Amino acid sequence: MRESATLDANSKIADVIGTLSRGTAHTVVRLDATIFVLGNGTIGSLLVSPTVNGKIWDPVYTGVVGACGTGQAMCTVTGTFWFDVDELEAQHPGQFVGQPLNIKVAGGALSGVGTGANYVATFSAEVVKKK
Repeated sequence: MRESATLDANSKIADVIGTLSRGTAHTVVRLDATIFVLGNGTIGSLLVSPTVNGKIWDPVYTGVVGACGTGQAMCTVTGTFWFDVDELEAQHPGQFVGQPLNIKVAGGALSGVGTGANYVATFSAEVVKKK
């Protein structure tokens, strides 16, 4: 999935959304997500934060933050996220195995600056069998 636009009034991207047909036991969802912002050199850091069926990828962390160099015109943050379908199903019965997996990638500038900056946000997701 790919989305390109400008950061909103809160310096956030529009959510990038996609769906995998269904969750399967003994699998994980591997999700690679990237946000690239063509900023004005004032963006200090970016966040990329995915969910599957509204649940975060880790009970402690909600996403990945990437630092941007001061004065840099471009900033990128990339993360690889693993969602264990069995663990999620155990925590939220009936919401993952045999159900569509609705993926949402959110994010943007953490500092609140960058409104109107152009961005490209992408993600790819695949279901991988656990060994």
